[in-house]
Amino acid sequence: MENDALRELKQAFFAYRNGVVADRLRRAGDPHEFIMGCLLADLRQTVRPYSPNEALADALWAARRHRECRLAAPLVHPEVMSRDKALSWCCDVQCAEEADVLCHGLLRRQSYAEELSRQLMDATDAWCNYVGYRLLLNLLVLHRIEPTSALRAQMIALLQHPAPHLEPLLRAIVEELDDFSGVTN
Repeated sequence: MENDALRELKQAFFAYRNGVVADRLRRAGDPHEFIMGCLLADLRQTVRPYSPNEALADALWAARRHRECRLAAPLVHPEVMSRDKALSWCCDVQCAEEADVLCHGLLRRQSYAEELSRQLMDATDAWCNYVGYRLLLNLLVLHRIEPTSALRAQMIALLQHPAPHLEPLLRAIVEELDDFSGVTN
């Protein structure tokens, strides 16, 4: 069943292919071998009839060479994900786009999201680390993490010598913290 669904989804992704987007992604260094250039809105619409389906989500996530499969996996996964599986997926992220969709589409709703974010922020793997900060931003936007002056100071300190892939994300976190009128100590 999952193999049939996976094949159907890959065909649907091909039907939504956008060569201009795909070429831009390739030039920008997207790590996937197969890039259809599908827009996220098209992906959401395409996977809706297949969701939720954990086995299909796992099969999509396992298709590491296919951009659209990797982005669709969090959208198909049931709302609840085990913490161990979440950590595994976080440490398997290959690019910012995967991390963004994983955090926004699935991880931010998990009961352990704040703890996972903090754990990943201390990770040594660059993309795993990125997921931690991206999840932090999602949780701040949802008001699930209290904006403190200590957290803001921590982000400002990181911006003094940021890893290049983290700089825009850290700036977004600081902006989100600045938007809170009463940052607590």
